[in-house]
Amino acid sequence: ILLLLAGFENEDRACVLLEEALDEESVGPALRSTIHCWLSRATRYRDGFVKAFEHARTALALAEEADDDALRVWGQARLRF
Repeated sequence: ILLLLAGFENEDRACVLLEEALDEESVGPALRSTIHCWLSRATRYRDGFVKAFEHARTALALAEEADDDALRVWGQARLRF
């Protein structure tokens, strides 16, 4: 639900919601990868390129862990922004 809500918020509020979503213990690697992809987009202008790049790398690593090709592609795309 937090991920869905983040899509309707401004970047600052979206980041807060996405970070809250990462704190949930029931979040598996595929969902964590998705959240980090969103965070890489949302934090690019708020926190800078370095922080966004960290989220993109984490997303890609979690996509590998989840063995999900679609998330791998999304993670790689986030690395190229």
